[in-house]
Amino acid sequence: MVWSTTNGNRWKYGVPFEEKMSVLTARLAEHFAKGAELEKTILENLKGIGYGF
Repeated sequence: MVWSTTNGNRWKYGVPFEEKMSVLTARLAEHFAKGAELEKTILENLKGIGYGF
């Protein structure tokens, strides 16, 4: 069994859970940060066209 990540890196079965979770939670934090930036931009754009809330 092989774990595949979105950036092409590969983990073979047997990699410690803590190592996998460390990488995955760091990536999740990056995605959350990007999501917050996108949400801010969307809200600003909506406000700019008269649909802010």
